[in-house]
Amino acid sequence: MFGDIVVANVHDMYDLLTLKVLIGFKFVSCFCSHAQYLVKSDDDNYLLVNELDEVISEEQKKLKRSPDVNDTRPFRSVSTGSKSDF
Repeated sequence: MFGDIVVANVHDMYDLLTLKVLIGFKFVSCFCSHAQYLVKSDDDNYLLVNELDEVISEEQKKLKRSPDVNDTRPFRSVSTGSKSDF
């Protein structure tokens, strides 16, 4: 319908998860090179789009202010788990 489902000849096993993710990345690099962002999710994830938009906006502001791009840090929400999870 939307052409956004990637089908690959791979058994659905946890051990092959990395391969499935790489297949998805290859699809994106070949057919979605114009995309500014990529979100990889799964059926057991819940994505808060409004919060993601806010995080992206804040990170873009930091990048514009920072003369050193290597100075950025990943965003991790401690409220979703314990600090030992990170």
